[in-house]
Amino acid sequence: MRLTMLAVKAISVLLRPLFALMVRTPAYKKALQARIELVKQEEATLEDAEWFGTTGLHEEIEWELPRYLRRELGQSLFDEGSLKANDLKYVGVFLEQGIASPLKVHYWRMPYQDDEPVYAYVDVSPDGETCTGWGNQSPPASTETQQGPPADSPAFGGPAA
Repeated sequence: MRLTMLAVKAISVLLRPLFALMVRTPAYKKALQARIELVKQEEATLEDAEWFGTTGLHEEIEWELPRYLRRELGQSLFDEGSLKANDLKYVGVFLEQGIASPLKVHYWRMPYQDDEPVYAYVDVSPDGETCTGWGNQSPPASTETQQGPPADSPAFGGPAA
């Protein structure tokens, strides 16, 4: 194990100057600029999906979800066959126990070429902080969407009823 760590460290030290040279090349700068322009175009494009405005999340979070997923998948909005907002199917929001407090977790079913279902999710903590992810985390076993308590309920730090 120690030998492996030393080998990785030695390789990274050797590659550092090579990387420093690479990022100075005109080809790298041109590719980086093209990627920056593509990201700007994507951010300026408003997609449409039937679930927009129905989740209870802020619209910026809804718009960012498909962008985040495409970045994770190495795709662009403008790539043929890339993930689009309308490809995501909103499952619902569920109240789940987090490490220290309950979380509202919103789930979307993702189209994925696998035997196992894949979900995107947005965790919302009682203080409103969000965490976005995707993978094999799935909604609780339930056939109906649970809306959970409102954000101002005692479960989320609101006044007692």
